[in-house]
Amino acid sequence: MRIIKLALQNLFTRRFTRKKELKVFPEWRGRYEIDKKKCIKCGLCMKYCPAFAIKDFKIIQDRCVKCGLCAFLCPVKAIQVKHELEA
Repeated sequence: MRIIKLALQNLFTRRFTRKKELKVFPEWRGRYEIDKKKCIKCGLCMKYCPAFAIKDFKIIQDRCVKCGLCAFLCPVKAIQVKHELEA
C-alpha cells in the first residue's frame, strides 16, 4: 500500500528542475576538437580511435571516451583539448 500511495503522490506533484551553475572539475578532460586549418587529413586519428568517434575528420563528442590517443598521434597537433563548457 505504501508503494501505491507514493506513486499517487508523485503522479500529482509538480516536477521542476533547478538551474545549477556548471562547474568544471580538475579531472574533467574537456572536449577534443580538430583544427581544420592544421589538419592534413592523414587519417591516423580515425584509424586508431578506440571508440570510433571520428568520422569525416569530425569528432562525435557523445562517442568520445576522452582517451587522448587522437591528439597524441596527430603529426601536426591539429587535435586540441578545449576546457570550456557549452552553454
